[in-house]
Amino acid sequence: MKSNALIIFTRIPIAGKTKTRLQTKLSPEECASIHKCFLKDIYKKMKELKHDDIDIIISYNPEGDLNILKEIFYDENKYIKQKINSNNENEKIYNSMKEVFDLGYKKCILIGTDIPEISKENIIDSFNLLDDNDFVFGPSYDGGYYLVGMNKYNDVIVNTNSGNLKNILSAVENINLKYSAIENRYDIDEYNDLIELNNRINNNNIILENTKNFLNSINLD
Repeated sequence: MKSNALIIFTRIPIAGKTKTRLQTKLSPEECASIHKCFLKDIYKKMKELKHDDIDIIISYNPEGDLNILKEIFYDENKYIKQKINSNNENEKIYNSMKEVFDLGYKKCILIGTDIPEISKENIIDSFNLLDDNDFVFGPSYDGGYYLVGMNKYNDVIVNTNSGNLKNILSAVENINLKYSAIENRYDIDEYNDLIELNNRINNNNIILENTKNFLNSINLD
């Protein structure tokens, strides 16, 4: 076992159960396909981290066939089921982090899968920041966060019951813990987010091969 763990926190991409806010314009099958593309593009970058002191762990919602994820992430990765007995998304996230810390890892970073533009450098920078900080966050432009890391498990964020990063940072400050943040990224939740992502891919030469090919195959309004 390595010292550090990167958790990729995801649903199993099945039609009608994922990226549902995109169904205003896309079919359920297309929503599942775009989610698969995000996962493939994220993992293509993240798997290079295995050469460092980092294990990749897939935390998945058990609704659906796990083999769908294994076709993307392969069998050599570790898989843990999300505890789904709560409607509190924070609780699901931090239960996964606690489970990973209980395995003996020294640092843990968790990322979502709505941020295909995330880079492996974001992850390396985040682990480095945990040398001198209790928490690290990757802020998203919608006021939430796409990445969270800790060097020791703490339930302060669960207790805030908020996905708003400002509220979370206030809670961390209130118990005199240190945090740092990496660069802002875009969550891809709504159809307009997808259009803007497509523009960034085409105009800025962003390499997201699977996502780009899929977006080229459908008609974006």
